[in-house]
Amino acid sequence: MQPDQSTSAISEVTRGYAHLDYAKASSQPNNRCQELRNVLDCWSRAIDIGLETVPSIMKTVEADLYLAISLELYRKERKTSQAVSDLSRVLHIEPGHVKAHIERGKVWLDMNMQSDQTRKSALDDFTKAIELGCNRTEVFEIRGKCYDQIGQFRLAVADFSKAIELEPNRHFNYYHRANSFRKGKQYLAAREDYRKVLALSSNQKLIDLAITRLQDIENLDDQSPSVATTDTYTNQTQNKSGILTWLGITRNK
Repeated sequence: MQPDQSTSAISEVTRGYAHLDYAKASSQPNNRCQELRNVLDCWSRAIDIGLETVPSIMKTVEADLYLAISLELYRKERKTSQAVSDLSRVLHIEPGHVKAHIERGKVWLDMNMQSDQTRKSALDDFTKAIELGCNRTEVFEIRGKCYDQIGQFRLAVADFSKAIELEPNRHFNYYHRANSFRKGKQYLAAREDYRKVLALSSNQKLIDLAITRLQDIENLDDQSPSVATTDTYTNQTQNKSGILTWLGITRNK
């Protein structure tokens, strides 16, 4: 005799919500985490049985709630493999869930043992989020760093340029883009971006890093065709003053 899958899925969903109530009532952090894990375990079994078997008039598993619980558990437990599994469940419930792709991409990059595969998985998630319409500066920044790490400097430059276009006042993106230009042997463009950091940023650590990098590439010439940038600051004329005279920089007041 075959089990009643509808009843089983309903039971797991209901049991999960009961554990959620216990978690809300718990005053002990460890107990709360255990109850939240119980919630996801129940709902995961319901997903395996088939949420489509749960009648539409009944409470079911919501992607946003599954995501919120997954992220709370990850923040507290830092179990990367478990978090990837949990966030994949969110995407099973709601394919195309932008935030789930973004958060899973971040978790891939949190793994202690980084590899080409984990970076590729992260890139796939961030790219999917962007394809789905995500226009968050942070996502372009993170994806740009991923591209830079695997030596895809032109793609890194494109992402940092987009981040600058979205939020020009996040000056560290000029530094990141300059580094990608430098690694791609686009020294003229790199110098322009390092100078942007000096002209615009008030972060002394960032300024010191930019000065050091400028000194490193002072006499180097481009060794391949230049990479175009998209922000409006790149071609502005730099005035010269004080210590920055040698660098060709005037700091904004």
